[in-house]
Amino acid sequence: MCRRPKHYSDMPVVPSRWLPPKGYTAITLFGRVLMREDHYNAWSRRPSSKDYQDLCHHEWIHLRQAVSVHNSWFCYYVLYFWHYLKGRPFRYGFHTAYLLNPFELEAYLFEDDDHYAKDNEEGAVGWKKLAAYSPSFWRALMLDNSSGNHLKRTEYLKRVREFMADKW
Repeated sequence: MCRRPKHYSDMPVVPSRWLPPKGYTAITLFGRVLMREDHYNAWSRRPSSKDYQDLCHHEWIHLRQAVSVHNSWFCYYVLYFWHYLKGRPFRYGFHTAYLLNPFELEAYLFEDDDHYAKDNEEGAVGWKKLAAYSPSFWRALMLDNSSGNHLKRTEYLKRVREFMADKW
C-alpha cells in the first residue's frame, strides 16, 4: 500500500550520501524523498525556493503515479524499470533512457502545477498516455533537427508539451 500524503510538503525528505546517483538531486523510494547530502544542506536553508518546491512536487507526482499502478510500490518500480529499459540505456545512455521514461516525462511536465496530481483520486495517470508512444518517438523529439545532438531538457520538454497539448 502506498503512503498518501495530502500535500507534497508532507513527504519526508531524508539526506543520503549514496542515493540518488551523482548528477541527480533526489529520488522517491517507498514514499520518502532521499536527497543527496549536498542538495539537502542547501534545501534545508531555503526549503521554500521555487526550484526545491518543484523538485518536491516532482517526487510527489511519482508517489501519485504509484497510486495509479494498483496502489503498489512493487508494481510501480517493476513498470518504471521496464520503461527505463525500453529507453535502451546501454545504447543511448542512462540519462537519455531516464528522460524517455513516461513516468519521468509526466513528473517533469507537471512539476510546476500544484493541482495536477492532487485533483485526481486515481493518482497521476498522464504516464499512460505518454507510454502509448514508443521510446524511439520520444527520442526523435529529443534530437535537434539541424545538428542531430540532444536538446537541453527544457527544450525537449517544451516539444513534448506542444505535441501532447491536445491529447491531455
